[in-house]
Amino acid sequence: MKPTEEKSIADTKAEEEFFLEDKEEDNRGTTFDAQAVKREEKRLFRAGFSAAVVLLLGIIAIYWLRDDIVFFFSSTEPIEMGRAEDLTEVGPLHNRFVSIEGIARDMCIRAEMFSAQVRFMYLLGSDMGRRIVVQSLAPKKEKGCLGALQKVFTGRLVDLSRTSRYEKVLSYYRKHFPAAPKQGRVFVLIDGEKPYGSWWVPSIIVMVLLIWGISLTTLLRRYAKQGADKALITGLDGGV
Repeated sequence: MKPTEEKSIADTKAEEEFFLEDKEEDNRGTTFDAQAVKREEKRLFRAGFSAAVVLLLGIIAIYWLRDDIVFFFSSTEPIEMGRAEDLTEVGPLHNRFVSIEGIARDMCIRAEMFSAQVRFMYLLGSDMGRRIVVQSLAPKKEKGCLGALQKVFTGRLVDLSRTSRYEKVLSYYRKHFPAAPKQGRVFVLIDGEKPYGSWWVPSIIVMVLLIWGISLTTLLRRYAKQGADKALITGLDGGV
C-alpha cells in the first residue's frame, strides 16, 4: 500500500504544477490582450484626430474657393451689359459671366498668373464704365503699352470689394489715373474666363472628397477592429 500512496502524492503535485502553469499562461494572455486593446485605442484616437483635421482643412479649402466653384458651375450664356459708355449701373453681378462692348485703355500693368502674362486696362466711357478694369492676356511679342483696344469683352466679373486679389492693381489705378473713381465699387472683368473652363476647380473638389473618404474609411476600420477585439476578450473572459 505504501508505493500506491507515494504515487498518489506525486500525481497530485504534477496536477498542481500543471494548473499553476496554465493559470500563468492565462494571466499572460489577459495582459497581452489588454495591451493590444490599449494600442488599438491609441490608433483609433490618432485616426479620429487625423480625420477631424482633414475635414477642417477641406472645409477651409472649399470656403476659400467658393467663388471659383460657383462660377465654374454657372451658366455659359453671358449676361449682356451693353456698351461701356452707356452703362449706368452694374447691379449684383459679382462672380457672373458677362459681356460688355467698349474701348479699354492699357494701364501698362503686367503680371504673371499661372505661367501666363496678363495686362490690365480700364474701360472708357461713363462713370460706371470706368469702374470696370479689364484683365486679359498680354500679347506675346508686345513692345511697350498697347494704347487702347476696342472689342466686346466677355468673361468673369469680380467685385473688388469682395476680394483682396487685386488690391495693388486698384491702388495703382486710383493713384495714376485721374479718371479712376476714388470711392465706390470697382470691378475686374477677367476677359476670356468662362464657366466650365478652369478644370483645376473640380480637380481640387475631387481630391478633397477622396482624402475625406480615405480618412473616414480608416477611422471606421479602426473602430470596427477595436469593437471586435473587445468582444473577443469579453468572450474569453466569460469562458474562463
